[in-house]
Amino acid sequence: MKCPICEANTKLTDRFCPACGAFLRGKRSGCDESKDLRVDVNNDSLERIERLPGISRERAVALVRERMNRSGFMNLSEVMSFLNLDSTEKIEFGKSAVCLPVGVEIPSECEKTAAPSQADEWSEMTKREEARKKSSKTSRKEERPTPVSARKKVDINSASESEIAALPALNAIIAKNIVSEREARGGFLSIDELAQAVGLKQFMIELISPMVEFKPMVSNKSGRKLKGRVVDY
Repeated sequence: MKCPICEANTKLTDRFCPACGAFLRGKRSGCDESKDLRVDVNNDSLERIERLPGISRERAVALVRERMNRSGFMNLSEVMSFLNLDSTEKIEFGKSAVCLPVGVEIPSECEKTAAPSQADEWSEMTKREEARKKSSKTSRKEERPTPVSARKKVDINSASESEIAALPALNAIIAKNIVSEREARGGFLSIDELAQAVGLKQFMIELISPMVEFKPMVSNKSGRKLKGRVVDY
C-alpha cells in the first residue's frame, strides 16, 4: 500500500512512512487509549486523527501533511482555520482534540492529568491576567503621590527664589519679583496680599494656595514687623 502523505510504498505493519517519516498508524509513545480521550493533532498518528469528529480521510491526510510542513501547529485555532471548520464542527473538534508542542506527550495516569483543553488553557490565562492587573493596581496604589495637604508647605516669607519658582504656574521672574517685594514690604500676610503685590492671576492663586503659607517675619530692612500668626490657604 502507499503512504497517503507522499505516496511512497509502505507495508501495513509500518507505523511510520520509510520515505517521508509521516506517523501513519498506531499510538504515540506512552499513549493509553482508555485514558487519553483526546487526540493530539501535533503528535498523534494519521489513524487516530481520522477519528476526530468532522475529519474525513482527506482532511486528516491534509492535516498531517501540513503538520510536517510547519513542524507542528501553534494551537487548535490554527488547526481549525487550516481545516476550514464551520462553527458546529469547531465545537465538536475542540472537545476531542488538543494541540501540544511536538514531542510532548499527554500524561496517561488518569483522565484528570490529561493535557488541558483549550477552555482550561484560556481559563488559566485569564486568571494569570487578572492576577497581573491586581498586582499592577496594588503597585500603582503604593506609588501614589503624597496628597498636597500632606506635603510640606512653602513659606513665602522665608523661601528662596528657586523654591518659589518651583511652585506650579510660577517661574524664575515671578519668584524674583516676590522676593524683592517681600523684602520691601517686610513679608506678606496672606495670599491676597501676595497676589495684589506681584499681579498673580486667579488661576495661579488657586494652584498655589494649598501649597504655601505665610509665617511672620520678625524684622526686615524697613523695620516693619508682622503679626505673630500663620495664615494657611
